[in-house]
Amino acid sequence: MDKEELWHEVFSTTDESEALVLKGLLESEGIRCQILSHKIPQLPVNINGLGLIKLEVLKDDVEKALDILSSKINQE
Repeated sequence: MDKEELWHEVFSTTDESEALVLKGLLESEGIRCQILSHKIPQLPVNINGLGLIKLEVLKDDVEKALDILSSKINQE
């Protein structure tokens, strides 16, 4: 199986702090995750995906991760 097929995006943002907090939340629930950033430090904007930060989890954890993120976002 291709390495890219193992990981699936569950959240995206342009705020690095938000991505790090949510990554910590998922990891505290035992979900492996990774952050992919398309940020260019010289351009602090999001243009056609540049500056976008994606939070990804393994395929088997997508549903659980989405439930956790949904609960957290609805609390705020």
